[in-house]
Amino acid sequence: MGNWLQRQFQQWQFRRAKRKFQQCVAGESAETFPQVLFHLIDLLFKMNPDFRKSIQGFTGSYQFKSEDRRVAFLATFDHDRLTIEETISAEADITITFKDSRGIINTLISPRKDILKTLRENEVALQGNPNYFYKLGFLTDHIQLALNEEGCLSSHSQSH
Repeated sequence: MGNWLQRQFQQWQFRRAKRKFQQCVAGESAETFPQVLFHLIDLLFKMNPDFRKSIQGFTGSYQFKSEDRRVAFLATFDHDRLTIEETISAEADITITFKDSRGIINTLISPRKDILKTLRENEVALQGNPNYFYKLGFLTDHIQLALNEEGCLSSHSQSH
Protein backbone atom coordinates (compact mmCIF):
# COMPACT_ATOMS: atom_id res chain seq x y z
CA MET A 1 0.00 0.00 0.00
CA GLY A 2 2.87 2.38 0.84
CA ASN A 3 4.47 1.95 -2.61
CA TRP A 4 1.13 2.51 -4.32
CA LEU A 5 0.51 5.68 -2.34
CA GLN A 6 4.03 6.92 -3.05
CA ARG A 7 3.56 6.29 -6.80
CA GLN A 8 0.24 8.14 -6.76
CA PHE A 9 1.85 11.11 -5.02
CA GLN A 10 4.78 11.13 -7.45
CA GLN A 11 2.43 10.99 -10.42
CA TRP A 12 0.42 13.91 -8.98
CA GLN A 13 3.68 15.86 -8.51
CA PHE A 14 4.69 15.03 -12.07
CA ARG A 15 1.37 16.21 -13.54
CA ARG A 16 1.68 19.44 -11.55
CA ALA A 17 5.29 19.98 -12.70
CA LYS A 18 4.24 19.15 -16.27
CA ARG A 19 1.65 21.96 -16.17
CA LYS A 20 4.26 24.38 -14.81
CA PHE A 21 6.71 23.31 -17.52
CA GLN A 22 4.10 23.88 -20.22
CA GLN A 23 3.27 27.30 -18.75
CA CYS A 24 6.95 28.23 -18.81
CA VAL A 25 7.37 27.17 -22.42
CA ALA A 26 4.21 29.06 -23.39
CA GLY A 27 5.72 32.17 -21.83
CA GLU A 28 3.29 32.47 -18.93
CA SER A 29 5.99 32.07 -16.29
CA ALA A 30 9.24 31.73 -18.21
CA GLU A 31 11.41 33.05 -15.37
CA THR A 32 10.80 29.85 -13.38
CA PHE A 33 11.82 27.54 -16.25
CA PRO A 34 15.23 26.45 -14.89
CA GLN A 35 13.80 25.53 -11.47
CA VAL A 36 10.86 23.67 -13.02
CA LEU A 37 13.25 21.85 -15.34
CA PHE A 38 15.40 20.58 -12.46
CA HIS A 39 12.31 19.65 -10.45
CA LEU A 40 11.20 17.47 -13.38
CA ILE A 41 14.68 15.94 -13.59
CA ASP A 42 14.46 15.07 -9.89
CA LEU A 43 10.97 13.56 -10.26
CA LEU A 44 11.90 11.52 -13.31
CA PHE A 45 15.01 10.27 -11.56
CA LYS A 46 12.80 8.93 -8.76
CA MET A 47 10.04 7.57 -11.00
CA ASN A 48 11.61 6.23 -14.17
CA PRO A 49 14.37 3.60 -14.09
CA ASP A 50 15.38 4.30 -17.72
CA PHE A 51 15.85 8.00 -16.99
CA ARG A 52 17.66 7.15 -13.74
CA LYS A 53 20.30 5.25 -15.73
CA SER A 54 21.18 8.42 -17.66
CA ILE A 55 22.24 10.32 -14.52
CA GLN A 56 23.00 7.56 -12.04
CA GLY A 57 26.39 8.19 -10.47
CA PHE A 58 26.66 11.64 -12.08
CA THR A 59 28.22 14.40 -10.02
CA GLY A 60 28.22 18.02 -11.02
CA SER A 61 26.76 21.38 -10.19
CA TYR A 62 24.89 23.87 -12.34
CA GLN A 63 24.70 27.52 -11.36
CA PHE A 64 21.84 29.34 -13.09
CA LYS A 65 21.42 33.07 -12.97
CA SER A 66 19.71 35.71 -15.00
CA GLU A 67 21.51 38.88 -15.98
CA ASP A 68 19.06 40.89 -13.89
CA ARG A 69 19.72 38.57 -10.88
CA ARG A 70 16.00 37.84 -10.46
CA VAL A 71 16.79 34.15 -10.91
CA ALA A 72 19.75 32.56 -9.15
CA PHE A 73 20.03 28.98 -7.98
CA LEU A 74 22.43 26.07 -7.75
CA ALA A 75 21.48 22.53 -8.79
CA THR A 76 23.88 19.86 -7.57
CA PHE A 77 23.94 16.23 -8.67
CA ASP A 78 25.70 14.04 -6.13
CA HIS A 79 25.52 10.47 -7.39
CA ASP A 80 21.89 9.56 -6.65
CA ARG A 81 20.69 12.91 -5.25
CA LEU A 82 19.76 16.24 -6.72
CA THR A 83 19.60 19.30 -4.51
CA ILE A 84 18.40 22.71 -5.57
CA GLU A 85 19.34 25.76 -3.53
CA GLU A 86 18.62 29.43 -4.02
CA THR A 87 22.23 30.46 -3.69
CA ILE A 88 25.25 31.45 -5.76
CA SER A 89 28.41 29.39 -5.63
CA ALA A 90 31.80 30.07 -7.16
CA GLU A 91 32.46 26.32 -7.01
CA ALA A 92 29.87 25.31 -9.63
CA ASP A 93 31.09 23.14 -12.50
CA ILE A 94 29.21 25.37 -14.92
CA THR A 95 27.57 28.75 -14.56
CA ILE A 96 24.82 29.51 -17.02
CA THR A 97 23.91 33.17 -17.22
CA PHE A 98 20.96 33.95 -19.41
CA LYS A 99 19.82 37.26 -20.82
CA ASP A 100 16.20 36.27 -20.38
CA SER A 101 14.31 33.09 -19.68
CA ARG A 102 13.05 32.89 -23.25
CA GLY A 103 16.65 32.39 -24.43
CA ILE A 104 17.30 29.44 -22.13
CA ILE A 105 13.94 27.89 -23.02
CA ASN A 106 14.56 28.26 -26.75
CA THR A 107 18.02 26.77 -26.39
CA LEU A 108 17.08 23.73 -24.32
CA ILE A 109 13.73 22.71 -25.80
CA SER A 110 14.45 23.41 -29.44
CA PRO A 111 14.33 20.26 -31.58
CA ARG A 112 17.57 21.41 -33.24
CA LYS A 113 19.70 22.72 -30.42
CA ASP A 114 22.25 25.21 -31.66
CA ILE A 115 24.26 26.09 -28.59
CA LEU A 116 26.94 27.92 -30.59
CA LYS A 117 24.32 30.18 -32.15
CA THR A 118 22.86 30.87 -28.70
CA LEU A 119 26.30 31.79 -27.41
CA ARG A 120 27.06 34.00 -30.44
CA GLU A 121 23.78 35.86 -29.99
CA ASN A 122 24.55 36.35 -26.28
CA GLU A 123 21.28 34.75 -25.16
CA VAL A 124 23.28 32.53 -22.82
CA ALA A 125 26.80 32.83 -21.40
CA LEU A 126 28.66 29.80 -20.07
CA GLN A 127 31.51 29.67 -17.59
CA GLY A 128 33.02 26.30 -16.88
CA ASN A 129 32.82 22.98 -18.66
CA PRO A 130 30.41 23.26 -21.64
CA ASN A 131 29.89 19.48 -21.63
CA TYR A 132 27.62 20.02 -18.62
CA PHE A 133 25.39 22.20 -20.80
CA TYR A 134 25.24 19.49 -23.46
CA LYS A 135 24.33 16.99 -20.73
CA LEU A 136 21.51 19.30 -19.65
CA GLY A 137 20.27 19.43 -23.25
CA PHE A 138 20.29 15.62 -23.34
CA LEU A 139 18.29 15.46 -20.09
CA THR A 140 15.83 18.04 -21.40
CA ASP A 141 15.22 15.90 -24.49
CA HIS A 142 14.37 12.96 -22.22
CA ILE A 143 12.03 15.12 -20.17
CA GLN A 144 10.19 16.18 -23.31
CA LEU A 145 9.80 12.53 -24.30
CA ALA A 146 8.44 11.68 -20.84
CA LEU A 147 6.01 14.61 -21.00
CA ASN A 148 4.70 13.33 -24.33
CA GLU A 149 4.50 9.73 -23.10
CA GLU A 150 3.33 10.19 -19.52
CA GLY A 151 2.29 6.53 -19.31
CA CYS A 152 5.95 5.51 -19.43
CA LEU A 153 6.43 6.82 -15.90
CA SER A 154 4.19 4.45 -14.05
CA SER A 155 4.60 1.36 -16.20
CA HIS A 156 8.36 1.12 -15.71
CA SER A 157 8.42 2.08 -12.06
CA GLN A 158 5.74 -0.24 -10.74
CA SER A 159 6.88 -3.37 -9.03
CA HIS A 160 4.46 -6.13 -8.15
